Amino acid sequence: MSAYSSTNIAKAIERVPTTATKGLRRLLERAEAQGIAELATRISDELAVRGSMEFDGPSAEQHATWAKQVADADLGEAILIAFHEAPINDDERDLTRQIARNPGIGHQELTKFRGKGDVSLILGHMVYERLGFFRKFWDGSGQMSGLLFQRDNASGRVLYWLTAEAEESFTALKVI
Repeated sequence: MSAYSSTNIAKAIERVPTTATKGLRRLLERAEAQGIAELATRISDELAVRGSMEFDGPSAEQHATWAKQVADADLGEAILIAFHEAPINDDERDLTRQIARNPGIGHQELTKFRGKGDVSLILGHMVYERLGFFRKFWDGSGQMSGLLFQRDNASGRVLYWLTAEAEESFTALKVI
């Protein structure tokens, strides 16, 4: 059996979600050099989902495990599982509660409430740091935080609401 047999390629594709980001980049170079399109595509897709997140081996395995936990879940169930397994931190909780109490609250008001300009970062990282739970719901477009928070900037101001799934799940988790 050669190193590039269909069996070995299938095994490599299966390992993609659990492979460290640096390892994926090296494997992508080899796959492209060898013309293994299916493997190269799968790696490119994985790297696109990870974005700028650099997973080491254990982190990649953790996120892959989380993805398996929610394989049959809808978004509301995934939120429940995600924030049960990787509990919400104080900054995330404070902003989520503020949005829940004030649907349609503006970014400026959240920044004033927080006292810092990192509101968007915190809201985005609520999904990003739990990516394994949410990867099947995020299509790569828009902002990851859109799985939890609706955003509207039609008025020229960024306004936030909880999505229906997030409101229901965070209520069940007693976050709000």
